[in-house]
Amino acid sequence: MPSVVDIDIYQGTEFNLRLQLKDSSGNPFNLSGYNARGIIKYRYSDPTGLYTFQVTPTSGYYASGYLDMFIAATGTQILPITKARYDIQIYDNATYVEQFVNGYANIYPELIGSS
Repeated sequence: MPSVVDIDIYQGTEFNLRLQLKDSSGNPFNLSGYNARGIIKYRYSDPTGLYTFQVTPTSGYYASGYLDMFIAATGTQILPITKARYDIQIYDNATYVEQFVNGYANIYPELIGSS
């Protein structure tokens, strides 16, 4: 069962988050040989997403299960103000896919704006 982690994203601001994935026994999930992907959608049932974001196993820490999520400021700037859903999956080059993390993506407005 995936972990639930709600995230707050502010339009026009870079978003970074480091997560540690654990297996069902609570041990760090070894990410050697795996890739990761993440998507934000209004609803899980939507056929397309609002944004596909970068998720990468943390270089040098594969055995510790660390993943880095990243959305550049230009990416957050185009997101609508909403309470959306997101999930992160890990996968290998064969057939293994697992959803590890999901939750709400609360997207807040940019207060200052660009000048």
